[in-house]
Formats: sequence, structure tokens, C-alpha cells
Amino acid sequence: MNNGSPTARPTNRAVPLGVDADSPEEAVNAFEERPAVLTAEALADQEVPEGVQISPSGKQIVYYLKPASRRGDNEKSALWLAEIGKEFSAMRLTSGHFHDEIPQWSPDGTSIAFVSDRAHQGRSSAIYLLPFSNPLPCPITDPENQKKITMFKWSPNGQHIAFLSPDEDAATKDSKRAQKDDAIVYGAHWDFNRLRCAHLHTRTIMTLFEKAVHVNEFVWNAKSDQLIYASQRTPEFKDPAVEHGVSFGRLFIESKIETHRWTFPGPDGHGLAPFAYGADDCAKQLRYGADFLAVQVQKGPTDQILFISDSKPSLIYGDTYAITTWDIRDAGNSQIVLSIGRGSPNKPTDLYSIQDQGLCQLSQHGDGIANLDIAEYEILYAKARDNTALDGLLLKPKRAIEQPWPTIVLLMEDHLTELPWPLMFLYFTGDLGLQQRAMRGSVGTKDYSDIIDMIKFGIERTLFDPERIAIGGWSQGGFLSYLSVTRQEFLFKAAVCGGGITDWDMLVMSSDISAVEAEMAGGAPWTMDADDLRTRHASAVWHVAWCGYQNSSVDPTFGAR
Repeated sequence: MNNGSPTARPTNRAVPLGVDADSPEEAVNAFEERPAVLTAEALADQEVPEGVQISPSGKQIVYYLKPASRRGDNEKSALWLAEIGKEFSAMRLTSGHFHDEIPQWSPDGTSIAFVSDRAHQGRSSAIYLLPFSNPLPCPITDPENQKKITMFKWSPNGQHIAFLSPDEDAATKDSKRAQKDDAIVYGAHWDFNRLRCAHLHTRTIMTLFEKAVHVNEFVWNAKSDQLIYASQRTPEFKDPAVEHGVSFGRLFIESKIETHRWTFPGPDGHGLAPFAYGADDCAKQLRYGADFLAVQVQKGPTDQILFISDSKPSLIYGDTYAITTWDIRDAGNSQIVLSIGRGSPNKPTDLYSIQDQGLCQLSQHGDGIANLDIAEYEILYAKARDNTALDGLLLKPKRAIEQPWPTIVLLMEDHLTELPWPLMFLYFTGDLGLQQRAMRGSVGTKDYSDIIDMIKFGIERTLFDPERIAIGGWSQGGFLSYLSVTRQEFLFKAAVCGGGITDWDMLVMSSDISAVEAEMAGGAPWTMDADDLRTRHASAVWHVAWCGYQNSSVDPTFGAR
């Protein structure tokens, strides 16, 4: 390991979260406590790598590892290091006793900054600096602060760290709580993210932007004297593009002079033109450097990383494995270094590096479950009735069972289970898949028929037993599950409907993003004529009458039994 951090203990084996091993032997023994069979506890204890970052030298990565579920009252996660191109080199950097997260390399690669609640677990948030020359992290911001630091970035010259956090108001809230006057009044007090800047040498903190808006993103310029930021009117989820748009501005660090640049969408609903993707694929995340831009794209069942230049985008990596975290760096001499966290339905996420010599696995966090070898999968390709290409992921148990199989159709979910029968996951052209097919007032039409077409394709291939097919999902998947068991085209044996929509008119009237829901439904009740019933077509509650007489498996209150 470069620079020899004294807190990193290489074992050539991943050290499990929460185990403070004093020796490589202790670490290995703890790691080998793997599940003999897949259980709910094993899934809950599964550890997930996130926030991977490649060092400036392109030789190491840092990331944080957190359990899929929480034990106790507070979240806990640890920082980990690995060497690019060195198999199973992942080693823990911090103890895992605190919630250490969002690690970032300093521009010179000699230290790592991260966010943690070390002062008071679950009740504090500060940025800490961990130099490789010192085994103890030191706080850069006030460790007693309680408001969550949601984002930070080093300046390119390494002299500042800009970050986002709301104003501290613990004393006011404690006083109101003591007086039993702690009712939450909507809109009376927003926790706006403030844009702040810490000077690394003087340890002084400046609040750069104090307007009554919520800053949710920013980036440094190359000279480290300006910040470009994005803001929205409130901290509410989905507030920005739906109702009021996102505002972009420029701020000078020394003078705090701020200038508004533009708003998207603009007053006429426009403002920026699409650059790439979005037709039959979905751009998910961007990474950029001094002279390059890279993008993660989901195209059907494939996740891809592409390098964008003035010419046609070039594919760096693509596979049916899901990419959950990634980073890319130009190491010079025309050498691109890529690190990804990838997983499949049969193998939990682990970290890999990709260079000219190929793919190298750096961590073994998912081996305990992967070694159980519980399932296999294949991609199913079919055609919808309107000739649209469909694809689905079919999971099958390793043990042989006779076809056709009893089958569960899960809509836009990501589960791992020991399979007594097949599971079919339906993916439809891009991350938003079924939602994209349902946009522009066609909800409950093509999104529903695509499901039926894929099921019929599997039945024709004698994969699925038509008498033993169940359906389920959450949110949009829950809506489509409700709709599927109240339509006549195909009779499901059972359904599990979670968080789904049964009445689109009611959703539009009660939603905080009614404009979006009305667009999907085909209209809002207050804008439609009395005899316009198109929104009922996608509302399962209006189809229950048929079920009550024709399909004894459906109950209008509880769905399918």
C-alpha cells in the first residue's frame, strides 16, 4: 500500500464490519464465520460497499462498507482501502464503531476526508481528516454539530473543503420540546442546506450562501476560487424539476459575490437541450475529470460505463451485472483506470478494478452468500404486441425441477432468496422501465400489456406453468400488481401488492407532486370533463366489480389471496 497507513491491516481477506482485529489471524477467523444456508439474518447482515473513489495516483481506492440493515439505534459503517489491480487486497481503514461515510482523497493523495458521527453516535455530523502520517482522524468542522453534512468536495488546490449542511437549531428545538411546543408546522421552518467552506490551514468555516433556498449540489472550478451550485426552493424530495425548477448560480469564494446563471426548466418549460441517451436507454450517473466525461448507462439488462469525448462515446465496460458504485480516473499515458461495485442476483456486490489487463476482484464482502451458489439466471428476450423489445431476468434454483415451473413475477425489484421455484424479474429498456412505458397518459396500457406479453412468451417456451403464476411488486410494481389481478386477460394465482396505486384520481388529488401524477394518469380531475373516464382505465378499484363475480381469488379490500 502506498504511503503505508498505520491503521490499515492487510489480511488479503476482507475483515467483517465491526470486528477490530489485532492480527491478520483474528481477522481471517472472524471472516470465515459464513452462513451455511441462506437465511433472513444472513441477508440482513450482508455488507454493501458504497462511495468508491480512486486515488489521484490511480493505484488505490477508498470506499465505505455498511450493513444492509441496522443493528441497534445507530447506523455504523467503516472505511476500506484496496489496491488497484491486486486481487483481494481490500483492508479495513477505520474500526466500524461509528458511521464513517463518503470518503474522499485529498488532491495530493496524502490524506482522506470523510463524514462521521464520532463525537456522538447518531446525533452528530462532522468532516474528519485522516492523514496517512497520523493514525487518528481529526475534525475539520465542529464535531458537536448535529445537522447532517450531506455532501462535501475538496478544492482542486487542496486548501479548502466546501460542504452542505443546515443551520444548527438544537437549542431552539430543545426549548420548544421542554415547553411542549414542538408541533411541526408545514413550511414554518425549512432545514435549508447552506453552502459552507472550511479552510484547511486555519480551520475557519465560512457560510457562503444564506438565502432561503436549498442548495443540493455544487462543483469547484479549476482555479479553486469559484463554486457553481444548484438550488431549489425547499428541501422537499422531488421539489426541484416538478414545480419550480432548479436554479444554477456562481459564487466567488473570497468576496461571496453570487450571480444567478439560469433556471431549468425555464419560464416556457424549456432551457436545456438533451445531450445524449434517454430514448431506449437511461443515463444514471456522471463522472468528470480535467479533460474527460464518463457516464453510467443502463441499456436493457446491461449496465455500461462509457467515455465521452468530441467523437462517439466509447464503451469501457458493459455487463449484465448491476453497477452500484463506480469511479474513473485518467492515470496519464492514455491509461484509464475504472473501479466498480457490481453484483448479480446470485452474488452480492463486491469491488473490482478494470485496466488493460482486465477485471480484478478487490474485495470479498459478498463471498459468504455467493459461495452458497443458490441460483442461476438467464436473460429472456421477447417482443411486445407493438413490437417493442422486452427483456427479463429469469432466476432459477440450482436444483433441477421439472418444467413448466411455478413462477413469481416480481416487478422492478431486487431480491435475493433461496429459490424453491423460479422468479422472473422484468426489466424494460432503462432504469425507469415500466414508468417510461407508462408516461404521457398511457399508464395502465403498455406497461400492463408488456407484463402479459412476457409471461405468455415464457408459457409458449414451456418455462412457466400458466396455472401457477403469482405477481408482486412495490410502488409502481404494486400498482401494476393490483391492476393485473383486476384485469381479464390473464388470471394470476396470487398477488402481493405493496405501496401500490388503486385510484389515480385520488392519487392526483392527494399527491405533493400532482403535476407528475396527472401527466401519468392522463389528467387531473379538476381539469377533465365529467364524462371523461380515461383515468379509471388504470385504476384497479374500478375493475373490482368484474373480479367479484368472475375471479374468486380477488378480494376488493385485500387483493389476491
